[in-house]
Amino acid sequence: MTSARALLRRTPLVLLALLVTAVPARAQTDEVAATANALAAAWRTRNAEALERYLPPTGIDLSLDGTDHRGVGRRQARAALVRFLEPWTEGGVEVRRAEALGGEPPRALLELVWTARAADTPEARTFVIFVSLERIDDDWCIQEIRLFS
Repeated sequence: MTSARALLRRTPLVLLALLVTAVPARAQTDEVAATANALAAAWRTRNAEALERYLPPTGIDLSLDGTDHRGVGRRQARAALVRFLEPWTEGGVEVRRAEALGGEPPRALLELVWTARAADTPEARTFVIFVSLERIDDDWCIQEIRLFS
């Protein structure tokens, strides 16, 4: 009987602990999904200025369809994205995966599927874009973009 009483006394503490850890995890998941949707919208419209909002001042790693850029500063990353996106028409972007990975600092992984066509060509091309995010202060920031066709 004593163990049943002890369990009943501990149950509210266990429930409180679960609630305290679940609320931030859920909020983080919602923020990652919102970030994924914002990045997908910016990519869809080839809006490098909107993408730049998510670039940290420390720089990122870029792999754009076989061309790798490591430790690229914010301005250079934006310029590389502008050059890459310029010849493509607006296309569809689907968020295939938006996952908070946890850790300290918190990290997340996005997988986007982008379909667009090069200007003056009839055929569309499909790309898979992996985006690695890290929480810096109160914002999700891009750490890496890897694009594969």
